[in-house]
Amino acid sequence: MNTKIWNTHAKQIIEGSSVSLATLVKKGGSYLIERRPRRGFISMNEPLDNFSLYMRNLVSELKNVRYQKGEEIHKAMKDVLDETIDSLIRRTRGLAEKYAAAQEENVSPLVQREQKLLDLGLAFFEAAGYNDVPFGEAYIEAGLPVNFQHPVSGKTALHETCAHAVHPDFGYMLLEAEDCDFLIRDKRGRLPYQDAYMFCRSVDLADKIRQKTLEQAAERNVKVSFDFEV
Repeated sequence: MNTKIWNTHAKQIIEGSSVSLATLVKKGGSYLIERRPRRGFISMNEPLDNFSLYMRNLVSELKNVRYQKGEEIHKAMKDVLDETIDSLIRRTRGLAEKYAAAQEENVSPLVQREQKLLDLGLAFFEAAGYNDVPFGEAYIEAGLPVNFQHPVSGKTALHETCAHAVHPDFGYMLLEAEDCDFLIRDKRGRLPYQDAYMFCRSVDLADKIRQKTLEQAAERNVKVSFDFEV
């Protein structure tokens, strides 16, 4: 036999060299493969007994419970995030005063949360320039974005502390931050290390930022050049 179906696994099944759940039947002179129904499959044309109905209802209920649990978990996570955000805002004088005032009733909670996150990101950015380590630690421990970029300059807190901080403490804290990205460029295309090389008052901090930059570039297979070094 040279038919296509004979040259497939049907031949192996007939010859006994292969085992399959398929059943070989001879129909109209051609060898065909008739698949057995999948285990647990219930044809819509078959009458359902009490047990089958029970199982179908049980599966449906379990799906509903899983959906409800997912909604509850999602709500709990949002509540924790909101409480974390509000806790940080209460510790920040300017923001505490701002949000102590009554909020507009027609503003959705989602919009309010995004506004608070933006304000906290800007506060974190300013803290980097003033070397406000306690606020920086609280911000990072809260799980808020350490790589927040200023909406105008595109700079991160790492850029800012390298360029303006008198003391290197904030920079050393960022070195230890797990998610700190040393490859983010500002809107002028500058890496944090370029600001560190040009403006940082701590040679040791600048050297460590250079090393971290090279390590992350190697991990991501990204080429970086330090043409500004003289």
